Amino acid sequence: MYSHKKPRILVISNNSFSLLNANGRTLGNMFIGWPKECLAEICISTDGANFELCDNYYCISDKDILTAFWQFKKAKGRKLFPSETEHINIDTGIKGQRKTATKALIRHILWSFNRWKSKELVEWIDVFNPDAVLLQNGDSAFMLHMARNISCDRKIPLLIFNTEGNCLFERDWMRRDKLSWLCFPIYKYILRRETSKLMRRAKFIIHGNQLLKEDYDRAYGVPSEVIYTGSDVSWSEKPFNSCLPQIVYMGNFGFNRPASLATVAKILLSINSKFTLNVYGRPATKQQEQVLTHSDGIVFHGEVPYNKVKDIMAQADVLIHAEGMDEYFQESLRYGFSTKIADSLSSGRPFLLFSRPEIACADYIRTTGAGWFASNEKELKQMFNLLLNNEEDRASRLLKAKKIAQQNHNFEACRLKFQQMILQAIR
Repeated sequence: MYSHKKPRILVISNNSFSLLNANGRTLGNMFIGWPKECLAEICISTDGANFELCDNYYCISDKDILTAFWQFKKAKGRKLFPSETEHINIDTGIKGQRKTATKALIRHILWSFNRWKSKELVEWIDVFNPDAVLLQNGDSAFMLHMARNISCDRKIPLLIFNTEGNCLFERDWMRRDKLSWLCFPIYKYILRRETSKLMRRAKFIIHGNQLLKEDYDRAYGVPSEVIYTGSDVSWSEKPFNSCLPQIVYMGNFGFNRPASLATVAKILLSINSKFTLNVYGRPATKQQEQVLTHSDGIVFHGEVPYNKVKDIMAQADVLIHAEGMDEYFQESLRYGFSTKIADSLSSGRPFLLFSRPEIACADYIRTTGAGWFASNEKELKQMFNLLLNNEEDRASRLLKAKKIAQQNHNFEACRLKFQQMILQAIR
């Protein structure tokens, strides 16, 4: 059926394949081993494209679209080249600012009328001649339209890699501004309309967790499977230090996570005044940085490169993940399943999750028994005492974590399963 050993896949995503960006790294890892000549990507931004994985990128930024809008032309975009990946940063034009419904609506209007569909892009797609389109789903309605449009024009299958559920939310998941009361209902309608059209065209969906699959199956009924994030983190046999444990959080600070981390640190101090929480990451706002640097019990180390993350994890005694506990974030976090959960469960280090009980990762940890879970301060203190002092319980949960990591998060197994699903869906 195909002139290549593997079908040619055109990936459409917000972030390019990347070794730095979490979304770009997650999807990119699934395509490791796929022939370079059979892989191309249209992206909106990049912090350094992964040219070892793919060498055929076309980037259309918001700035390109804005320029085209004022000139009444199509946005040309451009190909990416390896020589510029160390320094290139094609941002959205609203860098450093939080997304709001007003901005999302304006952005959608700018991208409308197929302004992205330039002669240059169509020629680039023609040369690549894809056998299928794979969309990394998100909350940008214009990208859903783009993927569906290309699939329809070329009469090729449309596949979806999905880790988001924004189209199912009722409440505003973005930061609010003065016009959100008007713009959010409009944008929600647009996103749901585009999602419905996308789902009618889609042939197969690969979801990032079971809760996403269940809710999308009910809403749209598209054939689907679940593939959890894979991990290549090695199991550490480092002896556990219960007297002065190295307790670590690594990640971003969205959804008011700094407040939850401050609560974790407070509970640690109540157990032992010498205990501290080591926090690694880059604050997005001054307010986040202030909470992290001024909360008792938190030792803030700032951001570290990804190649050092594994070393820090291997030397830790306890790995922490915390989500915002605010009622406002309850719906937005429903499908929350941090990519570092796979690494944490594969690391051989005890993993404790502090979050609301309704979200996907909380259900996963409770159901599998692969870690410790707490949804309030009382439970948090109980779980810490159990983790630190009950060696038998600790050994039992680590054994479960090892089993679950091998079953759901084995890097090679996840990659092969993903690629096999793509082949079956296309053929």
